[in-house]
Amino acid sequence: MLARAAQLPLGKIGLSPITINGHLDRFSLMLRYARSEQLAIAPDIQLDLLRVPETKRARQT
Repeated sequence: MLARAAQLPLGKIGLSPITINGHLDRFSLMLRYARSEQLAIAPDIQLDLLRVPETKRARQT
């Protein structure tokens, strides 16, 4: 996998913004569920600050 990544341009390496934001959405749901079950979750956790801006494709503009 590392050998293949070495041949790719920098923009193609790593997770896409859609994937990252999807994971953050799932973490947010888990935190919301934990709070609803009265589990102690730090109130200052703000996953929205970690969201990555999604770029639009040319055909979407």
